[in-house]
Amino acid sequence: RVMGPQGSMGSSGGASRDGLVWDTENPAVPGFSLRAASLEAALRFLIDCFLPIGGLEDDENRFPYIFLLMHQWFIKSEKLARCLVDQYVTSNTQHRCLLPCVHTLQHSTHCPIYKHKAQVCQVFRYWMHKFPQHLEAEGVVARLASLQARLRQEGHTVLADLVDMNRRPSPRGEWARGVSVRLPLAKHTRKVSLVFDHLEPRELADHLTYLEHKVMKRITFLDFKQYAEQGTLADNPRLERSISQFNGLSQWTQCMVLSRSTPQQRADVVTKFVDVAKNLLELQNFSSLMAVVGGLNHSALARLSQTTTCLSGETRRTLAQFATLLSSGGNFCNYRKALAEARDFRIPILGVHMKDLISVHVALPDVVDGMINLRKMAQLSHIFQELWELQHSPPPLDVSMDLINTLKLSLDTAYTEDEIFELSLTREPKAPM
Repeated sequence: RVMGPQGSMGSSGGASRDGLVWDTENPAVPGFSLRAASLEAALRFLIDCFLPIGGLEDDENRFPYIFLLMHQWFIKSEKLARCLVDQYVTSNTQHRCLLPCVHTLQHSTHCPIYKHKAQVCQVFRYWMHKFPQHLEAEGVVARLASLQARLRQEGHTVLADLVDMNRRPSPRGEWARGVSVRLPLAKHTRKVSLVFDHLEPRELADHLTYLEHKVMKRITFLDFKQYAEQGTLADNPRLERSISQFNGLSQWTQCMVLSRSTPQQRADVVTKFVDVAKNLLELQNFSSLMAVVGGLNHSALARLSQTTTCLSGETRRTLAQFATLLSSGGNFCNYRKALAEARDFRIPILGVHMKDLISVHVALPDVVDGMINLRKMAQLSHIFQELWELQHSPPPLDVSMDLINTLKLSLDTAYTEDEIFELSLTREPKAPM
């Protein structure tokens, strides 16, 4: 059993009270015991999670973090800000003081009205510090500016400072930047960049990781939501760019191997890419690792028996180990285990988590009995938390922007799958029957 807002007691078997449905016996996320709620009830519960002096009533309570992380799935940030401001404005009608009171900081210990106002401001402060980019929208900024002016007018200078947008941390990442325009390459362009030959494996891994992070951090929450709802990359340029770059890296890997004329030369390129893959794993860049290993294991290269014969036993074993790590078997269980054990900066395989996103969205409705399906939000938060951490963890890399730009051109390969396979057949023709 869990204590609900206003002192109500919700039962653990999914019972509903005050617009809240509890799920304490089998929560989707530890510390998140709500199964469903009306928007109004969820907002009341959110506010009551905070102490008027700051911080959470219960440090183990995950509801505020997950609710604010996921809120754009069911409500725009501007509307959420408006609802919270409305909660502040109606404090005098929602609560009553038993003693004569002027509802100020000096009376906070026994004034329910001031307590509620302070809690609303603490919600904004928490939101501002955890997810500053949510508050970048013009409508949200206007709401907060209006609330701050009202607070100062009412003499609540301490509370006004809590919602001061100038005190928020700078949003990490480049959420406000639009996706850059790709210049189309001529269909039969056959330029192969020299960047591969001039960079050591670690340097190449560093620059691939920087480029991967740069593209991924521009993808927004709403881009992922749109993909889950529509199941297509159409009209989703940031997400499409990320997938295109992943495929480009895989094809570039194949092209670099096939650009060499002798089996030994091709084997040397494969060996270098395996060394690049080792460094990508060390950097915990699972996405580029998947693209490179996928390219090396592609049928256009796997069929090159003469090239494979020239590989050392160690190189073949390492490549096989990478293939096992990234295998789709058991729903990518080996990769998921490695990702769960990774700490600090890491880049997940976007395609795997997009598949998870679709699976959860299809299996669970957004609304249950007219209430927000918070259990679904909690399950989706596993996916979005990983993506959030990616986008807000700067890569620990020192790179050359000239090389980054050269590498970007290299990954814009103009070959099709059929053309790559034809080149493979040219390098090592099929044995006669």
